[in-house]
Amino acid sequence: SDVAKVVRGTLEAGIPVSGDLRAIETATVRARFDGILQSVNAREGQQVFAGTLLARFESVEQESALKSAEADRLASRSDYESQQWNYDQSKELFKVGAIAERDLRAAQQAAEAARARLAATESRLRIADNVVRDTRVVAPFTGAVATRKVQTGENTLRGAEMFTVVRSGILELAAALSAKRANEVKV
Repeated sequence: SDVAKVVRGTLEAGIPVSGDLRAIETATVRARFDGILQSVNAREGQQVFAGTLLARFESVEQESALKSAEADRLASRSDYESQQWNYDQSKELFKVGAIAERDLRAAQQAAEAARARLAATESRLRIADNVVRDTRVVAPFTGAVATRKVQTGENTLRGAEMFTVVRSGILELAAALSAKRANEVKV
């Protein structure tokens, strides 16, 4: 058992290196507005995928504002369609001489004002939708939760650090070598 057959092969030499493995990409997830955390769903060390729900803020007020903005858009759209129809009808009546030019211009201005109100309500709707979306705190990429700094029921301020997520698929080694041994290292 202490006899071995000699075989031709490659002889490799190595340098002992010690250091820290660190994630190349780290993201600090912060609160986008002030509010009370309804739930915190992630723990330190937990693997998460991009878009995984980490926490959720209470959102009754924001969802009500969204529903109100949706209703305003519906009303504005209806008003715009009605004013546009009146303007189209006024153009036809003006062509045959049934109404004065000032009535045509008044109908045109009413349609343009209704279009502007519709654009403003659509903008408010997008803002309300973004605020509701911000009540959901999600993982920015696939990785692991390195730190969790919040608890359920906590009142969190805008910009407060909530989680640190690290991309754990690719790591880098941080190690120190003497200058004389550094030339011998190949990746």
